[in-house]
Amino acid sequence: AGSLLLQRNQKRTTTEAESDSSIVPQLQQDFLPYLSTGLLETIVADEDIMTEEIMLFQLIYAWVNCDCSGIDNKSEEQFWTRNERAEFASTLVRQYIHLDRIDPEQLNKVVEPTGLVTTELLLEAYKSHTLSTKTQEDQQRQNTGNGNICDV
Repeated sequence: AGSLLLQRNQKRTTTEAESDSSIVPQLQQDFLPYLSTGLLETIVADEDIMTEEIMLFQLIYAWVNCDCSGIDNKSEEQFWTRNERAEFASTLVRQYIHLDRIDPEQLNKVVEPTGLVTTELLLEAYKSHTLSTKTQEDQQRQNTGNGNICDV
């Protein structure tokens, strides 16, 4: 859990991200069934939260799929169907998750299959990554010259 103490917009190494991958299943088991919509929104809306966007997305998706059947004294939202939870989750993702900060491979393999994100938003995120990569390549070309050798 200590490796989560990074600014939300910082990049982490794959090793750090992989070490945190067990957090969401543990949360799902321990407290996601009790998490209210208001608290979930507060967590994902907090720009100062110290984790990556993909972790927040996975938290939202785990909440959509959590099993509330064993809870006594349920709140109204704990009776929601999976579709109702998914609809609310889609709104949270649209409003608070910075998809352009999620690695394109994770967008493809983790985010897209969930159905929580519209094709339009996914295309915008992929476009952002493509333009960012092109800008980086252009800067590298400028720094190294155009590669042509001129005989004078």
